[in-house]
Amino acid sequence: MRLALAMHCTVEELLDRVSSHELSEWQAFDACEPIGGWRTDYNFAMLCALFANANRKKGAQPFKTIDFMPFLPDNDPTGEDKALAMFQAMAANAAKAKGS
Repeated sequence: MRLALAMHCTVEELLDRVSSHELSEWQAFDACEPIGGWRTDYNFAMLCALFANANRKKGAQPFKTIDFMPFLPDNDPTGEDKALAMFQAMAANAAKAKGS
Protein backbone atom coordinates (compact mmCIF):
# COMPACT_ATOMS: atom_id res chain seq x y z
CA MET A 1 0.00 0.00 0.00
CA ARG A 2 2.81 2.44 0.81
CA LEU A 3 4.34 1.84 -2.62
CA ALA A 4 1.00 2.48 -4.33
CA LEU A 5 0.61 5.64 -2.27
CA ALA A 6 4.12 6.79 -3.18
CA MET A 7 3.41 6.11 -6.85
CA HIS A 8 0.07 7.96 -6.69
CA CYS A 9 -2.00 5.00 -7.81
CA THR A 10 -4.30 2.38 -6.37
CA VAL A 11 -3.00 -1.02 -5.35
CA GLU A 12 -4.87 -2.56 -8.30
CA GLU A 13 -3.20 -0.12 -10.71
CA LEU A 14 0.17 -0.86 -9.13
CA LEU A 15 -0.27 -4.61 -9.55
CA ASP A 16 -1.19 -4.05 -13.20
CA ARG A 17 1.97 -1.99 -13.75
CA VAL A 18 4.67 -4.05 -12.02
CA SER A 19 5.71 -7.67 -12.30
CA SER A 20 5.94 -10.05 -9.37
CA HIS A 21 9.74 -9.87 -9.62
CA GLU A 22 9.75 -6.07 -9.50
CA LEU A 23 7.34 -6.07 -6.56
CA SER A 24 9.73 -8.39 -4.70
CA GLU A 25 12.57 -5.99 -5.41
CA TRP A 26 10.49 -3.11 -4.04
CA GLN A 27 9.82 -5.16 -0.89
CA ALA A 28 13.56 -5.71 -0.43
CA PHE A 29 14.22 -2.00 -1.01
CA ASP A 30 11.54 -1.06 1.53
CA ALA A 31 13.24 -3.30 4.10
CA CYS A 32 16.45 -1.26 3.70
CA GLU A 33 15.00 2.17 3.02
CA PRO A 34 11.38 2.55 4.16
CA ILE A 35 8.98 3.99 1.62
CA GLY A 36 6.62 6.66 2.87
CA GLY A 37 6.31 8.95 5.82
CA TRP A 38 7.77 6.76 8.58
CA ARG A 39 11.27 8.06 8.02
CA THR A 40 10.03 11.65 8.14
CA ASP A 41 8.16 10.91 11.38
CA TYR A 42 11.34 9.49 12.90
CA ASN A 43 13.42 12.47 11.78
CA PHE A 44 10.93 14.94 13.26
CA ALA A 45 10.82 12.93 16.50
CA MET A 46 14.63 13.19 16.73
CA LEU A 47 14.38 16.94 16.18
CA CYS A 48 11.69 17.24 18.86
CA ALA A 49 13.82 15.25 21.32
CA LEU A 50 16.82 17.46 20.58
CA PHE A 51 14.80 20.63 21.14
CA ALA A 52 13.13 19.29 24.30
CA ASN A 53 16.45 18.11 25.75
CA ALA A 54 18.09 21.44 25.01
CA ASN A 55 15.33 23.16 26.98
CA ARG A 56 14.64 20.67 29.79
CA LYS A 57 15.14 21.60 33.42
CA LYS A 58 18.45 20.76 35.02
CA GLY A 59 18.38 17.24 36.42
CA ALA A 60 15.25 16.23 34.50
CA GLN A 61 15.23 12.91 32.69
CA PRO A 62 16.34 13.31 29.07
CA PHE A 63 13.74 12.76 26.39
CA LYS A 64 14.13 9.94 23.89
CA THR A 65 13.17 10.01 20.24
CA ILE A 66 10.46 7.45 20.92
CA ASP A 67 8.79 9.86 23.36
CA PHE A 68 7.73 11.85 20.30
CA MET A 69 6.39 8.87 18.37
CA PRO A 70 3.08 8.17 20.17
CA PHE A 71 1.72 6.27 17.18
CA LEU A 72 3.96 3.27 17.98
CA PRO A 73 2.02 0.53 19.77
CA ASP A 74 2.11 1.25 23.51
CA ASN A 75 5.11 3.50 22.82
CA ASP A 76 7.11 0.27 22.43
CA PRO A 77 10.46 0.85 24.22
CA THR A 78 12.24 -1.45 21.77
CA GLY A 79 10.95 0.61 18.83
CA GLU A 80 13.69 3.19 19.19
CA ASP A 81 16.39 0.51 19.18
CA LYS A 82 14.86 -1.07 16.09
CA ALA A 83 14.60 2.31 14.37
CA LEU A 84 18.20 3.18 15.22
CA ALA A 85 19.40 -0.20 13.91
CA MET A 86 17.40 0.32 10.73
CA PHE A 87 18.89 3.76 10.12
CA GLN A 88 22.41 2.50 10.84
CA ALA A 89 21.87 -0.28 8.27
CA MET A 90 20.57 2.28 5.77
CA ALA A 91 23.62 4.48 6.33
CA ALA A 92 25.93 1.50 5.86
CA ASN A 93 24.12 0.57 2.62
CA ALA A 94 24.39 4.16 1.35
CA ALA A 95 28.12 4.28 2.17
CA LYS A 96 28.63 0.93 0.46
CA ALA A 97 26.75 2.14 -2.64
CA LYS A 98 28.88 5.32 -2.80
CA GLY A 99 32.04 3.21 -2.61
CA SER A 100 30.97 1.12 -5.62
